[in-house]
Amino acid sequence: MSKKGFILYDDSLQVFQELCNEDAGELIKHLLEYSNYINSEKQNEAKKPNALLGLMSVLASTFKSQMERDLDKWKDIKEKRSEAGKKGGRPKGKKQKKAKKAVTVTVTDTVTVNAKEIYSIYPKKIGGAKAIESIEKALTKVSFEILKEKVTRFAQSQRDVEKQYIPHPTTWFNQERWMDVEEEKREFYNFG
Repeated sequence: MSKKGFILYDDSLQVFQELCNEDAGELIKHLLEYSNYINSEKQNEAKKPNALLGLMSVLASTFKSQMERDLDKWKDIKEKRSEAGKKGGRPKGKKQKKAKKAVTVTVTDTVTVNAKEIYSIYPKKIGGAKAIESIEKALTKVSFEILKEKVTRFAQSQRDVEKQYIPHPTTWFNQERWMDVEEEKREFYNFG
């Protein structure tokens, strides 16, 4: 199996930025051809890239040296893996490096705080724990700001309604009734 590419490091960007587009294109094209040549399993059959002249040749040589070092590293890793595979896997006693553990951020605390704030605005206080759960579920579907705004509007619209006719918060949030709360309507007048 031959290697099918090469690494172009970030610090080489400055070299390419200093070149005109034509020279940069010529250099990258040469490097791709060179990569194909050195990575080929049948190097004697592969086409050797045309030589570059002057400054371009000097620039190319620094990239070529790095490509050859990277290829040597790759071949060494490939050989070690091949040997390990022949022996049945990773050598005993050598532990694989543990991957860094992902940082776990607990958002439930924030969601619960936000849910409690929204519950405090809702016009009917009943079934608190279940209502908070329903609000937390709703917060996975809509942002806190929007939900808070919708609940505030709903609460204002229910000021003169008897409590018995206001839906339970669990029902209201589970049925996504915040979507029924209309946006403020603004009227524009054209006096022209």
